[in-house]
Amino acid sequence: MGSTDNFAFLLPAIMLIFGCTFLVVRRQGLRDAGYWAAAYFLGVAAFSMPLLSDLVSDSILSPIADALFV
Repeated sequence: MGSTDNFAFLLPAIMLIFGCTFLVVRRQGLRDAGYWAAAYFLGVAAFSMPLLSDLVSDSILSPIADALFV
């Protein structure tokens, strides 16, 4: 396996799908689904922080990712 094979980025993709699904359910009238969608989108943002490691220092990205999970 090469260095480009990284299955860890499948998790944000799956969480993004769940977030979009909950947004669709929210549009159908289930009010609490919006909170679930927001939670999944925050999880996507937190798990995607390693993508920004070339642009920003890890010492800055770690607290941001931790804050997104709170």
